[in-house]
Amino acid sequence: MDAVIQISAAAILGALLTLVIKKQAPEHAMLVSIACSVVLLLFLLDPLEDLVRYWDRLTAYIPYAEELASPLFKATGIAVIAHISAEFCRDCGQSALGAKVELAGTAACMLVMLPLADLVFEWIGAML
Repeated sequence: MDAVIQISAAAILGALLTLVIKKQAPEHAMLVSIACSVVLLLFLLDPLEDLVRYWDRLTAYIPYAEELASPLFKATGIAVIAHISAEFCRDCGQSALGAKVELAGTAACMLVMLPLADLVFEWIGAML
């Protein structure tokens, strides 16, 4: 809860600062926006650390946990990075580049998930 409040407050402050700077120097406004985004991502480190610690504890009880979790975490990370990058491109007025980043992210997610699909088909083959 505290992290969400901090992130929200920092985002609103960053957005207002960007709006003020954008009138005088639009090129600096994008740098402020990027710096604010980095600060927001730093706020997420503690909650993400807690999530990883919880997941490690949970997977100790699940067979094939590493084979299942690794592709899911990788795909989630790729999707988040691609989405953030695409939004930055769109904020800069480059919608076509944003679309290409999202397409590349989708392809990378599919590639990362292939071992999981292989494992599922292996399990189905063993059941038949």
